[in-house]
Amino acid sequence: MSSVIRTYLSSREQYEQFLKAYVLIDARHGLLENDLNMIDHLINMQLPFQPVLTKCDAVKPKRLSDVVNKVTEKLSRADIYNCAPNLIGVSSKTGQGLLYLQTDMIKDVRQKAPQRVTDLRNRHYSN
Repeated sequence: MSSVIRTYLSSREQYEQFLKAYVLIDARHGLLENDLNMIDHLINMQLPFQPVLTKCDAVKPKRLSDVVNKVTEKLSRADIYNCAPNLIGVSSKTGQGLLYLQTDMIKDVRQKAPQRVTDLRNRHYSN
């Protein structure tokens, strides 16, 4: 993971704004070292994250099934409690899964954003 991303994610001001991180995993390659580094960083930060398998249209169904199984197995470790339980598969080319991904994002904003706004207002006015 680049130092710029690490610094951005670790800054207190930014961290307080995050609801969830979306980790994009290329279906053609599966989990790469950079993906695993990002996931480890998110685990250490205790920041919730959602794995998203991208370019699902670019691989054959059997290969996609193998990648899904490997990613799911890797992310099912007992010490990963901040990982969303489902893997979202998307394709920008075909549009597959994009509505599901958008719905997931909107759901999080609707559930968590009002409390974040209240927290920020309280902090601002208490100073």
